[in-house]
Amino acid sequence: GHRIDSNARAIEALTNTVHEFKRDRAQAYSLMADLAQNQSRMYGMMANLDERQEQLSNRQGEIVEILKLLTKSN
Repeated sequence: GHRIDSNARAIEALTNTVHEFKRDRAQAYSLMADLAQNQSRMYGMMANLDERQEQLSNRQGEIVEILKLLTKSN
């Protein structure tokens, strides 16, 4: 019975290792999914920021033009 016992123990250990590996792999995928989501959000925010800065510089240009007109009329 000794060899059967040690074989059974080896199989059990291997099964546990496989289960742990699968769990760890699932956790890794979950972390990567979170990371991808956060990166996506960050890129969206950066695009939004670029858009806002573009709007601001356009607005500044308009203000400069208005000031030129105002100073000309005086």
